[in-house]
Amino acid sequence: TISPVLGPISTIEYGRAGAQPVQASPSYANLTLTGSGTKTLLGNTAISTKLTIASPVILEAQTFAAGGASTALTMTGTSQYKISGTGVKPDAAGTYTLASTSKIEFYGAGNAIEIRLGSPTINYGRIDINGTNISNNSATQGIQFVAASAIFTVKNGATFKFKNTNGFTGSTSTAISNAILVNPILEAGSTVEYAGADQTITPYNISTNNSYKKVAVSGTGTKTLATDPILVRDNLTVTSSLLKIEGNKSLTVTNGITTVDNTATEGILVEDDGSLVQVTAVDNELTNNNTGKIKVMRTTTPMYRYDFTYWGSPVKGHTVKDLSPMTLFDKFMSWNAATSAWVIIPVGAEAMVPGKGYAVRAPQSFSTNPAVKVPYTGSFTGVPNNGNVTYATFGNGASTPERFNLLGNPYPSAIDIEKFLLANNTKLEGTIYLWTHNTALDGYSYNNSDYAVYNFSGPTTTYPLGSTGGATKYLAAGQGFYVKGISAGASTVTFTNAMREVSNNNNFFRPAGENSAFNQVETTPEKHRVWLNLRNNEEAFNQTLVGYIENATNGIDWGYDGPQFGGTQLKLYSIVEDKNFTIQGKALPFTTEDEVPLGYQSTIAGPLNISIDHYDGLFEYQNVYLEDKLLNIVHNLKESEYAFTSEIGTFDERFVLRYAPFSELSNPDHEHIANGVSVYKNNNQITVKSQIENIQNITVYDLLGRQVFNAKNVGTNSYNITDVVLNEQPLIVRPTLVNGQVVNKKFVY
Repeated sequence: TISPVLGPISTIEYGRAGAQPVQASPSYANLTLTGSGTKTLLGNTAISTKLTIASPVILEAQTFAAGGASTALTMTGTSQYKISGTGVKPDAAGTYTLASTSKIEFYGAGNAIEIRLGSPTINYGRIDINGTNISNNSATQGIQFVAASAIFTVKNGATFKFKNTNGFTGSTSTAISNAILVNPILEAGSTVEYAGADQTITPYNISTNNSYKKVAVSGTGTKTLATDPILVRDNLTVTSSLLKIEGNKSLTVTNGITTVDNTATEGILVEDDGSLVQVTAVDNELTNNNTGKIKVMRTTTPMYRYDFTYWGSPVKGHTVKDLSPMTLFDKFMSWNAATSAWVIIPVGAEAMVPGKGYAVRAPQSFSTNPAVKVPYTGSFTGVPNNGNVTYATFGNGASTPERFNLLGNPYPSAIDIEKFLLANNTKLEGTIYLWTHNTALDGYSYNNSDYAVYNFSGPTTTYPLGSTGGATKYLAAGQGFYVKGISAGASTVTFTNAMREVSNNNNFFRPAGENSAFNQVETTPEKHRVWLNLRNNEEAFNQTLVGYIENATNGIDWGYDGPQFGGTQLKLYSIVEDKNFTIQGKALPFTTEDEVPLGYQSTIAGPLNISIDHYDGLFEYQNVYLEDKLLNIVHNLKESEYAFTSEIGTFDERFVLRYAPFSELSNPDHEHIANGVSVYKNNNQITVKSQIENIQNITVYDLLGRQVFNAKNVGTNSYNITDVVLNEQPLIVRPTLVNGQVVNKKFVY
């Protein structure tokens, strides 16, 4: 037995071809491993200067240390270093010289190993994570690599944990530094765990292989998402800290979600406009693979006390009362499609049914003044709905009256409403209606014009847009909507994960001006559309859409023609086969010879106007004319709005939308000129207006033939009479026009 003495610059080389044990003593100055096969440490090994692993040798360190604070590490070619144990690894803390094809494998079940980052920086070749508790040891420094050809791999069944504040990949301070860009490989069954304090969850790869397999969230603080969508191809597990999905951020999980129940500091929080999407088809009632309660937030636009919002719940078990605890006890409602009647839910004591829509009034603490409005943020807490959601609906078949159903998006993400309608096209009409509470309460009546409409032809809305805004095919989380049933009696409709959207969750339907920049109207497949507004000089408003759409016909088409729905003061619609439509899709190709009959209804006597809100497709270059058959006028709406006066009533034969110019019509005759004269109450005045000829004189008589008012040399097309006592007496108003024509109009105040 001898005790070797090794000099300070001596080298011991294990160079056998094949497996070879490496003795733990004596203390080495330089230890070099050459030859081939696996060299296995037999114990903790002291190396004062340098450890060299030459290609193609494999060093199996097991749980033992190799080197220390001053030890350099060199690896050449395809050499490998396998490390288990605990603590910071490799043990060598000196200068590293690693070939891009050399590999260090960290392994072990449960052993807590931290990957050494070093100072100066260590540039690794290839790294394999093959254990369940492998992490880096810095919140700000990332693992760096020698070259872009280097590889970082998390093996099947392994977990890589990190504390980096800025996430997994994407910058020099993420867990995998992009100082030299490498694309990590995450094998099926691998887990990436965000285990630090406040962290940003980032997409892990800029190439096509851009989804995590499994993701775990632990540690403390708040985890937020990067701007780009985060994709998890397997399961998501949250054991501690708060995972927050902020507005316009999205997280997609293919399989199940397991989380601690949401609190202020733990679990999952989906903020307003955030999206949580799942993919695998399961049955929401029977095989929902989610565990734990999340919280989903939705914020309305400013409301006052008497405004209602239509809701649907994205989670299981949440009560209507909990959505708005301060709402008056009898202002929680659902809709009975079979009887077409509202059903009051006393004190909101009902667990919200997935797929069902609810109407809930604003809290009692809100102002009763329509001019004083504030947003309301509702929250839903429960297990997130996932997979197939079925809900009972009712249709009228061929009978009347029509049966509408109030449904709700059942997911914590947007859905593509076109996919939903297509999947249920034998049960539902292909048009949805969205309540906007855009108009203040009039007495005890809500304005039925406050329904925005959407189908495959496009949207209409309840306020002027001017090219942006309105409903899109993406229906936000928490959104309730009306749709007509077409089945004969009771039926069921189904929502599925295939309808869910990674983004576009910001179209929770709102009144004028809210988030319109996010809601550009789509123009594919081929669509050429014009939106027309009917309005008065105050707040009365209604909109219709006429479009020339790929797959539409000139008849009544499911999904392309939206029946007129609601409307109180004003209704504007096109007419097809004696039926009224808010949206009409017509066949391609477009022809300038086409004409579209327009009708309107008004409960207001007085001045109105029809104008173009916006247009797309070929209408960028095509003139749009409105023909007034009553006055024999064709007006180019591209140049200006068309102003006219109206009596109260329904007028289905006055207007035609056309694309031919004025020159094809004759000049107006006496009958058309007389038709253009109207008399109506305007506040406490009588307004006389002539559409075609200016007014010369006006005389007013009572029923006894006595003159009660006279005005001469008026010289304009409009005149306000203020000097007549208005006491509900019938009057004869007789304007004389500048062409000498006399028109008699009976007026009752």
